[in-house]
Amino acid sequence: MGNAHETRLGCAHRIGAEVATGIVIRAANRPLLADMFQLILPLGTLWLNALRMTLVPLVFAMVAQGMITLDRSGGAGGRLLGITLPLIQGLPFLAAAIGIGLSVASNAVWLVTRGALGGIAATHISAHTFRIYG
Repeated sequence: MGNAHETRLGCAHRIGAEVATGIVIRAANRPLLADMFQLILPLGTLWLNALRMTLVPLVFAMVAQGMITLDRSGGAGGRLLGITLPLIQGLPFLAAAIGIGLSVASNAVWLVTRGALGGIAATHISAHTFRIYG
């Protein structure tokens, strides 16, 4: 048990160090570091796409296999399947509706008018800070 705890703690420290390194690189505001990031960015994108390409079919296959097993188990499986499918399909739509509602509500109560921060940003922050990579 102690070994698993140490492994998780080491992983948390490593992730924290990686996040801190990213913050330092971004705060350094050096074009060379930003260009190095641009060279590494496609590798990260490739890695995430490869993970997505393998995990999405795996999760789908596991859910489908579970549903088939429930269907073969008798009458109880159909009832559980009738509850599970609408939940799987409906919860993402509910989450999107809540997100849209919260964004509309926050825009309604936002006290700063449009363009009010533009002058502050133009005078106090250099244009290089807002450079978008990609």
